[in-house]
Formats: sequence, C-alpha cells, structure tokens
Amino acid sequence: MMGTPFIHERKTSEALLNCAFIGTENIKQEGGEIFEWIANMLMLGVGVAFDTKGAGEVLVSSPRNSASTYLVDDSREGWARSIKVLVNSYLDGTDVALFDYSMVRKKGEPIKGFGGVASGPEPLMLCHDRIREYMNKNVGKKITSRTITDICNAIGACVVAGNVRRSAELALGEADDQDYIALKNYSLEENKYRQEIGWASNNSIIGDGVKQYGGIAENIRNNGEPGVVWLDNISKYGRMGEEKYDNAIGVNPCSEIGLASREMCNLSEIYMQNMEDEYDFQRTIKFAYLYSKAITLTYEWITDSKSRKIMMKNRRVGVGTTAIAQFLGKHSVEDLVGWWDRGYKLIQSYDDRYSQWLGIPKSIRTTTIKPSGTVSLLAGATPGIHYPHDNFYIRRVRIQDDTPMLTALQYAGYKIEKDVYSANTSVIEIPIKVEGETSKNKTLWEQLQLASLAQRYWSDNSVSVTISFKPSDVTSEEIANAISLYAGELKCVSMLPITEEGQYEQMPYESITKEKYEEMIGDITPIANLAEHMSIVNKMKDLYCENDSCVIK
Repeated sequence: MMGTPFIHERKTSEALLNCAFIGTENIKQEGGEIFEWIANMLMLGVGVAFDTKGAGEVLVSSPRNSASTYLVDDSREGWARSIKVLVNSYLDGTDVALFDYSMVRKKGEPIKGFGGVASGPEPLMLCHDRIREYMNKNVGKKITSRTITDICNAIGACVVAGNVRRSAELALGEADDQDYIALKNYSLEENKYRQEIGWASNNSIIGDGVKQYGGIAENIRNNGEPGVVWLDNISKYGRMGEEKYDNAIGVNPCSEIGLASREMCNLSEIYMQNMEDEYDFQRTIKFAYLYSKAITLTYEWITDSKSRKIMMKNRRVGVGTTAIAQFLGKHSVEDLVGWWDRGYKLIQSYDDRYSQWLGIPKSIRTTTIKPSGTVSLLAGATPGIHYPHDNFYIRRVRIQDDTPMLTALQYAGYKIEKDVYSANTSVIEIPIKVEGETSKNKTLWEQLQLASLAQRYWSDNSVSVTISFKPSDVTSEEIANAISLYAGELKCVSMLPITEEGQYEQMPYESITKEKYEEMIGDITPIANLAEHMSIVNKMKDLYCENDSCVIK
C-alpha cells in the first residue's frame, strides 16, 4: 500500500493532498483569485487542473495609467498574491501594477522550509511579463480560453523555474472551441510563442454531447492530445451503470478523480502484485481505506475556506489499485473482476461503519485507478492499469539542476542532458528491463476494454488510462470510432502515439533494443554511499525534517 505523501506546511493541510481542480466559470466574481489559488497549490506540490468555462464571462480592460507599487513578499503566498494583483488590474481596470522584488531572496540561497535553493525573482518577473503580454492581446474583448490557458501555463512554467516544485496541470476546454484544440499546434504562427509554456499542461476536451470525434482524432494520432473527459458520466455514475450523484464539475490533472471547484484529491494505492490471495487484498483494502479516511479529518486546517467547505462535505477518497498487468500475469481476468467487485462492496461497508463512528459524512466517492507512473516503478510495479512500455526501454526523469543528487547520478554513469523544454532542469535516462507482456503487444481495443472493466467493477471515481498505439497500425477513423464506442463506458481517456523515433524530444518512455539496454546498464555503477557524493548536503549547516520541530544535525 502506498499513501499520499506527507509534506508538512505549518498551519495548512493542503500539502497533504495530491492534486486539485478549479473552475473559472465565476471569473467575473473571483477574478485574479483563481490564478492566485492555482499558483499557491502548484508551489505546494499540488497538481492543478482548470477549465476554460470563464471564457466570454468578463471583459479585459487596460489598467489605469496611474501606477500602484506592490512589494512582493519573500514567500509562496507573496508570489501567488502578486499574480492576483496583476490579473485584477486588467479585470477591474485598476492602477497599473508595478512590483518591487527587493524582498525576494537572491538566487542560490537555501529554502529551509521547502528544501532546495532559491531561484531569485527572475522566474516571477518573467511570469509577470508574460501575463501582461497575454492580457494586453485580449484588451477590449471578453477573456478567451487561450488567455486563461496561457496565464495558467505561465504560472506552471514559473513554479518549475522557481526550483521548488514540479508543475502538473491539465486544461479542460470545450469540444467546439477550435482555437483551444489547436493551442499545441506550434506549426501555426499564432501558437509559436506557446512553445515556451504549452508543455505545462496536458490539454483535454469535455466530451459531453459530442456525436463524433473525427475532429480531434488526427490531432490525437499525431501528438496524443487532446484527451477526452465525460463530465456527465462523472456526475451521474459511481461505478459505470450505478447511478450515484457527484457534485464534481472537473477532474484532477490525471483525471482519475472528479472534483468540485477548489476540491483536492486524497489517494492511496494497493500493489496488486504483492497480494498473496483475495483475503490479503481485502485486508489491505481496510488499511488503505482507513488511511485515506483519516486524512479527511485534517480538512479543518485547510486555509482556503471554499476548499475546506466542499472537502468537509464530500470527504472524497480514492483507494487505488496498481500493478494490474502483473496481477494478470498470475490470475485470470475473471479473478480480477471478482476481487474488484467484492473489494468495492467491502469499502462501502467500511465507509458506512467508520463514517458513523467518526460522526462525519460518508465519502461521496471511494475508489479509483490512477496512472501511478514513477511511484509504482520505484516499487517494482507496473503503473496503474497500464502494461509496461516495452521489455527494454528508457525511462526519463526530470530533476532540478541544483539538486545534489544530480552529481551522484553523473558519477554513477547515468546519461544526463539538459531539458529542452524547462529551464534549470536536467533529464536523467534510466534503462529499464521487464518481463512479460507489454503495451506494444496489446491492441488499442484490448487496453480500452480493460479500462472499461475497471470503471464498471472497481472505480467509482475515474480510471486514468493512457492508450498506447502505433500510428502506423491505427487510422484516425479507428481512433474516432473507439472513443465514440467507449464514451458510455469510461469517464476519461487519453491516447499516446508510440514510434521508434519518438513523437517528440525527451519523451518519458523510449523503446530500445536488448543490446542498447546492456550497453547502457554496463556504464552504470551502484552508488555505494549517496551522501559521500552529495557533497553539498554535507556542507549544509542545518538539515531540516519535514515538520516544525525536528532538526537533524
């Protein structure tokens, strides 16, 4: 079992949570507060999804010629608040916002609470400049889906460059918004500027009411986007086929959880490859459920009152299962479906009992399957519902340039290169070898059917699934037909084209030959004493635990 990572933040429990969603439909009332919230969450390590429903809801005006200077505080809240001030100057037509960055600590100074070192004010200054540029283009018109997405992506790029947290964003747009759908088509002149920020979010569309998906199928075949999210299915059904109302209006960045605006995820995970039998699975379910339910008892400390209110009402949890491909290497599909179905019903009985005992609301949703990715790979598990990429492949991991571990990894022989998309970031190539079946052996239809079974028998939240396919084997028409056929079986789906040369530079996964794997692994030596190579760590005077009292000398 794996639970939500605990990252202590004094007087807030937001950092206990994995990911979040915020709607923009009320941008006329909330204004820049929406973007302040996004910045705050990203800097806490919480991934954020957002929609573009605010498009057309408020007029963008030029700020007044008189200037108002804002002193940026050297804190997460200070950076986020400055973004709200800037956005509001265009939505309210108030004074031009000028910023004094003198309080922001210089580049290279340690950040004791978060860890790492400061980036200096430059990433925030660039973020402010970008927001001004995007808003200036929109002056005199109602705010557009492009401007909303641009601002959110600029914030994501700022947080990454800030050396503190990686950003995970998802944009959720309308299916008939052609400008939004084309935002990642960088061959278009009007989108070339977005190459600097567009990578910050995965872009998906709302599939509700779409009759056919031919309009996006070619895009998906070329670069994997947009994904599709069916909000009607999320709000109407728990497990597919079981009507169970949900007040969710969006999803988290990986789409495994439907969320209300400003709601956050609370996830745990069960490693199916480690289950000795069904009794072991059901015993682990109890621990995973109780862990997640216990996290809901911390919600009274959430600083944002709107988040606190909806989360204390919903008490949403997501007990997940991962390593499903490995489970199917030992058991039948019938076994899996039976374990899932009986396990789900067991969780409902626990939720009835413990919610009553704790005197809190029952959880509006309880189960999920998340993509898992690196978290599962670290435990030797196949990620979520996905099969391994290949029997031999490269797994690329991104890391900040000033992370002490980077020197150790270079010393050990790992191939490391500069990230072509993000500043102050390096990419580590890790050679992977796995046994058994892989996604290359599974058709698009087989992958969709497995996700459909998970959505019907286990997950009352969503099943996060990325369908891998070879563009040479699948036509755009087949992609459109597949999405249309499974629109009534799933709550979300994304697809990823896989080619030998890769669809773009530094892809997360790249197939290699056995010979290439042996060549790469032959250059790597074990890191016998990591601390010995992390000399910068040894030189630091103070090493802090992730709480407010523990200091290790």
